[in-house]
Amino acid sequence: MEPITYGIPQGSVLGPILFLIYIDDLFSLNISGSFVAFADDIAIIVEEKTWELAHTSADIAMNKVTKWMTLNSLTISLTKTKYITFSINKIGQPTVSNLIVHSENCNPEPLTCTGTCTKLEKVETIKYLGLTLDQHLKWKEHVNGLVLKIRKSFHFFILLRNWLSMRNLRMVYYAYVYSILIYAIIIWGGAYTSNFRSLDIVINSVLRIASKSNRRTPLVNLYTNFDVLSPRMTYIYRLAIFVHKSWDSLRKTVNARPTRGNVTRLLAVDLPKNDFYNRQLPWLAPSVFEYLPIPIKTSNPHSLFKKTYTNT
Repeated sequence: MEPITYGIPQGSVLGPILFLIYIDDLFSLNISGSFVAFADDIAIIVEEKTWELAHTSADIAMNKVTKWMTLNSLTISLTKTKYITFSINKIGQPTVSNLIVHSENCNPEPLTCTGTCTKLEKVETIKYLGLTLDQHLKWKEHVNGLVLKIRKSFHFFILLRNWLSMRNLRMVYYAYVYSILIYAIIIWGGAYTSNFRSLDIVINSVLRIASKSNRRTPLVNLYTNFDVLSPRMTYIYRLAIFVHKSWDSLRKTVNARPTRGNVTRLLAVDLPKNDFYNRQLPWLAPSVFEYLPIPIKTSNPHSLFKKTYTNT
């Protein structure tokens, strides 16, 4: 391979585009899994019937990626590369050995190390694209991270409440607090109520501080006066928006023979499998949407749907 003699300045507009073009072939690799990528932040997702098969597939996939990187004059930051195993509970976690990135000098058949290989660190939580994923997908760590971010706004509202009107304070709330709250909320918003409680408390505190309300002020009055939704209601609202935007891909074929179970159902909803599944997006999104009155969920265009929803 000839040395690269041309380049562009780091931080230029063309940089990200040319990089994506450069690594486009990576995502065509034949691996037992799938890629999720944003710029140079790449994740490999492997799903198998047993942990042994998953470990083998992940090991092969990782080393195919490493080889591709080497052939294309790129280097993986192994100190930043981690792996995590997902299961519903602790009992379902694997007992397999570490995931290893093999060097070029390793014997290919069978794949054995020569002493220069790198063991990847196994973690219980990992942050990817702004989401803190835990190995049981309960979202407790992610919610705790949001709480810490939102608490930083207390001082701002203490200062601003003496100078700004309620309308302007509400704008500040949406600019800072709400933007933190809604990021990927349709993914993590199905967290257990116990994990959601700390988020409710910190949002309540923000509104009390901004409106100079005491602790005895009813929460209903607090949210009504500030004209914002609670975290849980925000989650439901964002779910409804997501479903309405994805209407064509989610809508089921109408049954020619209506029954009591499908006469008013506009979306296909899988049968409930377990408590874990019932808290995930594929189940919650259509289930929540079906509770909306038909005039609301069938309103078009999307801007009319949002306006109709917020006015009810």
